[in-house]
Amino acid sequence: MKQVYSLILAVLVSISVFGQYPLPNFSFPTPVCAGNAVNFTNTTVGSNLSYSWDFCSADLTSSPIQDSIGLTWDNGYDGLTVANDNGHFYGFVSSFSGTGTIYRLDFGNSLDNIPVQSILVNAGVGSPLGSCMIKENGNWYGFVTSFGGGAINRLDFGNSLGNTITGSQIHQIVSGVTQPYSVVVKKDNGRYFGFVACYGGNISRIDFDSINQATPPLVISMGIVNVSQPCYIAVEKFMNKWVGMVSNYGNSSLTMI
Repeated sequence: MKQVYSLILAVLVSISVFGQYPLPNFSFPTPVCAGNAVNFTNTTVGSNLSYSWDFCSADLTSSPIQDSIGLTWDNGYDGLTVANDNGHFYGFVSSFSGTGTIYRLDFGNSLDNIPVQSILVNAGVGSPLGSCMIKENGNWYGFVTSFGGGAINRLDFGNSLGNTITGSQIHQIVSGVTQPYSVVVKKDNGRYFGFVACYGGNISRIDFDSINQATPPLVISMGIVNVSQPCYIAVEKFMNKWVGMVSNYGNSSLTMI
């Protein structure tokens, strides 16, 4: 009988109490016979714990394989975002110059597929750059920056990112921001907040009453120090603490918020 005497296990454990890091602890029988099932017992101390398994396969630390998907756009492109709609993957690319078109890439059920390219929007958003997609109450909403127009637009997709977008489904929700480059929208304690990297200014925060509100939301300039012509912003929550990262074109730096 062949035996396996060692098992490498990486476990990510999170807890909802700010500042408290639990010590991951799992028990399993050893030795284990090859081909047999292994039962793990979670003995980690704490409440509201979640974990994910990682057996060192297909890690982000692995060397990537590069491949061209063979698609072209008019006069350059920017603002790529990818979303998973119930196992169906879509990408969205903004063509800043030329017609100001937003392309949709349909990957089907796998990002390994060569996507089918189609035009999602070719008017109504003006010099589009960054975008993000949010699903709320079964409906999808896209938020797109209009760099030249100084605006943020909302696209109402309905129940699928594969739906057609018409002019009546494009809404300018924010105006008067200086060269908005990228946007992210996050939900915190039941409310949505948007964060916009303004190339000609600073970082702006959008306070939504609801994700699809009819009236313009409140926009606040955050006055972040050490940003210079900010381009891209990413915001994520870790251990009950929100963290933002901003890439700065003006001074070739990265700012943490």
